[in-house]
Amino acid sequence: MASDVQRTLDAVWRMESGRLIGRIARMVGDLGLAEDLAQEALVEALERWPSSGIPDNPAAWLMTAVNHTFDLDSEECLSGGFGGCLGVGLL
Repeated sequence: MASDVQRTLDAVWRMESGRLIGRIARMVGDLGLAEDLAQEALVEALERWPSSGIPDNPAAWLMTAVNHTFDLDSEECLSGGFGGCLGVGLL
């Protein structure tokens, strides 16, 4: 199972990382931060998918994990800048 997860995640990352990082960069306005958030989602997938299984839409799962980390709807985020948006936690 772990090798299936690794192969799937490798393939998803190769195909979707550019799009994922681009979407995040547009949300946060910072390419470096976008790369960090995408990599955090990747690590979270590596930790969770072996036990929970590969999701039906892995790319969407990664974006959802980023959205949970970078909570764009929080009042802190909207009023206090990007620093208040970080650290919410992944799925």
